[in-house]
Amino acid sequence: ATSMALSIGRDLGVEVPLTEIFKTPTIKAVAEYIKGAEESLYSAIQPAEEKEYYPLSSAQKRIFTLQQFDTSSTIYNIPSAYIISGELDIERLEKAFKFLAQRHEALRTSFRREEEAVVQVVHKAVDFKVEHIEIADQAVDQGFKSFIKSFDLNTAPLVRVGLSQLDKDRHLLMIDMHHIISDGFSIEILVREFAALYEGNNLSQLKLQYKDYAVWQNSANSNEKMQDKESYWVEALNNSPVLNMPTDYERPSIQSFEGDQMYEEVEIELANTLRRICSETNTTMYMLLLTVLNVLLSKYSGQEDIVIGSPVFGRPHADLQNIIGMFVNTIALRNYPSSSKTFAELLEEVKNSSIKAFEYQDYQFEELVEKLGISRDLSRNPVFDVMFTVQNTAASEMKLGDLEFASYEFTSKTAKFDITVSAVDTQDKLLIGIEYRISLYKRDTISTLLKHYKDILACIAENINIKISDIDLNYDIDCVEEEIQYDDMDFNF
Repeated sequence: ATSMALSIGRDLGVEVPLTEIFKTPTIKAVAEYIKGAEESLYSAIQPAEEKEYYPLSSAQKRIFTLQQFDTSSTIYNIPSAYIISGELDIERLEKAFKFLAQRHEALRTSFRREEEAVVQVVHKAVDFKVEHIEIADQAVDQGFKSFIKSFDLNTAPLVRVGLSQLDKDRHLLMIDMHHIISDGFSIEILVREFAALYEGNNLSQLKLQYKDYAVWQNSANSNEKMQDKESYWVEALNNSPVLNMPTDYERPSIQSFEGDQMYEEVEIELANTLRRICSETNTTMYMLLLTVLNVLLSKYSGQEDIVIGSPVFGRPHADLQNIIGMFVNTIALRNYPSSSKTFAELLEEVKNSSIKAFEYQDYQFEELVEKLGISRDLSRNPVFDVMFTVQNTAASEMKLGDLEFASYEFTSKTAKFDITVSAVDTQDKLLIGIEYRISLYKRDTISTLLKHYKDILACIAENINIKISDIDLNYDIDCVEEEIQYDDMDFNF
């Protein structure tokens, strides 16, 4: 919806709020809104004046600062890997990646201190090459983990590409990028453009680069529209509480990023019922699952004022859709799962607060933390400890002539937050996963937490008008006609 609204603004000169798209989610209704709306001036981002160095974006400043706590850490690496089946032309592959390193300035950028500030330097050229690595077919997981190493932010490129031949017509392609120059969508751009180049297609010239966005963002922060967004967020999160989740271990004085994760699939009938509820309530799966998480955290913490973080696309301008760089922002969603409300009432509140938050998503989280005056606590993240995300695309698979590319799935052993609840929602399945810090939680505890999350899903699928106070995790829940039985569970973490 955000992407569509940006395209309408660029191509038709009309700003369409997300609230309008959700209020009238059809092409005809949006067209009627556009016809009656005032035309707005589309302001294109201009290329920055060529300089020796450029300012950092807000997101880059945060990543740079956090990396300094442990310069050898790989917590801010973004690794990905693909199994390539078929007869691979290695020379064409290397040529394609070298072209991409020249095409995208982010892949030729390093960082350094200049007087009182950290700046980014765009190099005219870098020594980029595909590393050829020997990995046994039986040790792919260990070989890929060995490929992931820390980056020196002072030295470009902050991307590595590795290739290993597993057998005659089977290769492992590994890509590792630092988060300060990339995000999840940037990897999609990289892979998509690589595929086009490998097949011999030409790419349209880029009008902008990431440094242009950074310069634009630094100047845009002072305009009236951004001040309005700042006011919204400061008011929304003023005096927000710290989540008092019970933990198995005492919180360390400095955050540990060692983590683990687990996933469970939601039964197909239940998943389809949840999709039907979304359709009937004009909500998305994101909103529904976020509402369930609010209920779960409220039950565990005893609090009725909950703040949960969520990553957002972070490309607030239509001109930025094909640029590699660190755009992703974070929003903090505050909701009030009062025990006196029904689940349906809370879902409507979460829907409205989510839409509003996404409309204001381009106000940078780092700026907000400063405005809220939150003092740095090395033992936890500012504003929230629990992150929530939904991915609604399947694992990447593509075909290039006789070649087949399939994402290589691997288990991360890191956790940037106390708990991250994530869902993968595709046409044929719904997965719920939890990534957690092993310095705080035992695996059995997280398994219980995940079970309770799924139990609430089953409960509201029977009756979305159940009162939140009637959803009791300590004993059997009577959900309309069906009683959901729980095993005996120990809540003395």
